[in-house]
Amino acid sequence: MTRHSSDPDFQVLHVMAVRGLVPRATLDAAVGAEAASERVRQLVQDGMVKELSGRVEGYTLTKGGARAPRRAAGDRQVRRQAALDKVRDGDLDWMAKPTIDSYHAVWFELHEALLQSQGLEREAGN
Repeated sequence: MTRHSSDPDFQVLHVMAVRGLVPRATLDAAVGAEAASERVRQLVQDGMVKELSGRVEGYTLTKGGARAPRRAAGDRQVRRQAALDKVRDGDLDWMAKPTIDSYHAVWFELHEALLQSQGLEREAGN
């Protein structure tokens, strides 16, 4: 598997949201060394990420930085629940129909976000 190519700001914030304290090497693996360096520097300057040094080293989210991944997760949860409610009401299209915001479509987004947090991308056949 290879690195995911979507928005590096979200990737950096998401990795930190999932892992908490993140060493620089983990960020480099998730978004690429050049993108990580540039984005982390800007996110620290914007007050969304805090760099820890000394006995414990790495990067972590500030309260402001923690809001971005949570908003995405909260939105996903609302959409998943709405689709599940429609399935329970008997409209089975909402379970897996690919052209609507179905339960499966929302779950797939979550799966992609989890892969992204690990710096991975789905490859053909996997």
